[in-house]
Parts: sequence; C-alpha cells; structure tokens
Amino acid sequence: MSDKNYRYGVMLCVLLKATSALAGLPPTTNVDIIFEAKITTHTCNITIEGAAITAGSDGNYTLAAGKNDGEMGVVEIDKIVSGSTEADTDFKLVAKGCPQNISQISTRISGDSINNDYISPKGGEGSTTNIGVGFYRTSDMTTLIKLNTDRALLWNADEIENGVNMKAALRAISRTLAVKEGDFNATATLSFSYE
Repeated sequence: MSDKNYRYGVMLCVLLKATSALAGLPPTTNVDIIFEAKITTHTCNITIEGAAITAGSDGNYTLAAGKNDGEMGVVEIDKIVSGSTEADTDFKLVAKGCPQNISQISTRISGDSINNDYISPKGGEGSTTNIGVGFYRTSDMTTLIKLNTDRALLWNADEIENGVNMKAALRAISRTLAVKEGDFNATATLSFSYE
C-alpha cells in the first residue's frame, strides 16, 4: 500500500470512529464549537535616521553630538552654555510599514532626567558635569519635549507619512553651577503608542 493510500485509510478510520461515537447521541443534542482568537494589528517599524546616527545590531542607536571626531561628537563648553545650535544634533524618527488604520503615533522619551527636561549623563570618572540633553521638534525649537511623560510627542499625519525631524540639544542644566569638560554618555528610551 502506498503512503498516499495509507493516509486516506487512517483518515477514513478516524472518521468512522467519530461517526460511530456521535451515532449514540440523542437526536436533539447540540455540539458547540467555541472559536477564540486575539485579533491584533501589526505596529510600525520605527527607525532613527541622521548623519550623526549609528544603528547597532541590537536595535539601539548611538547619536554623536556636535562635530564628529570619528568615535564621538565634540562640542565646546561655550557652545553648550550659550545654547548655541552648534551644540545641537539633527535626527529623524521614521515610521515604516504602518497599518493604514493608524491615525496617530505618540512618543514617550524617558530616562534619568533633571526636572523632566534634560536627560542626565551616567557620570563616572572623566565625565562632564552640569550638562543634559533635551529634545525638540526641529519646527519648534522653543518648546522642549517633556521627558517621562506619556504622549509627550504626538505625530501629525504628515509626520506619520514622512517622519519627525528632531534635535538633540546639549545644554547647561544650571546657570549657577560650572560646566566641567569630559565625556557625556546618557541613554534615552523612546516608546511608541499607536491609535
């Protein structure tokens, strides 16, 4: 007997056993089949783009602020203290492959912060002091995006289609404390919600 015939034979045997099992039921018995499923939609694939952005194989990104010296950005203290645009770095949040029914994306930027305005550095030997990094929409450099707040950055329809142009700005976090030169290393986590 070939494999194909054998499979049909097994299926027929199972069918006959099921039929004979049901044959003993009274004629008014109902058998319910309950279907259960969780219906979901896929989310967007968010990437970060920019000349100063390096994508890691782990899904994380590194932003080199200021002038790039090959390994990390270089920013002069006076540019940070004065709030110069030379202490700013452009990047872009891009949503790709979004479902058609998504009408809004909201972004939460979180991390260790000072007054929910600036991400503070990790610290350690050789680290800078009194400097933080804040985030702005390029189209509105007067409004600092609040950190650790849900829905802090709401994307409009054009931004969902074309991306959100952003700036990361290194700033002195206190006018009364001195800024010390050194390495700046901080982590911001971006979380995205969809509607």
